[in-house]
Amino acid sequence: MEYPSQHILLPLAAFICTLVLMTVALKFFPRWNLVDFPQRYGKKRSPLPYPTGMIAIAVFLLFFLSIEPWSRQVWGVVFGILMLAYISFFDDRHRLPASLRLSVQVLVALLI
Repeated sequence: MEYPSQHILLPLAAFICTLVLMTVALKFFPRWNLVDFPQRYGKKRSPLPYPTGMIAIAVFLLFFLSIEPWSRQVWGVVFGILMLAYISFFDDRHRLPASLRLSVQVLVALLI
């Protein structure tokens, strides 16, 4: 009989970690004013917590770095992901020009 390997357990652990952190974020992000701006786009709904993508990025990096040996390529991927996360979060809070967002995305693609 074959036992489950880390190929099954790590994604399951990442899923559970993400689920728990998302639940916590739904409770606390509105208190910390980390919500979207529906009025900016003409919507008439209440604000929703939306920087929860940062949680998915953090969990991915945590699990990725726990299984991948450090190398120059790993540093490039991690730095690129962090750059994209930062620019996306900043864009969510303050509208950034599309040319700046595109420039960062091209820079990250070249870096990776």
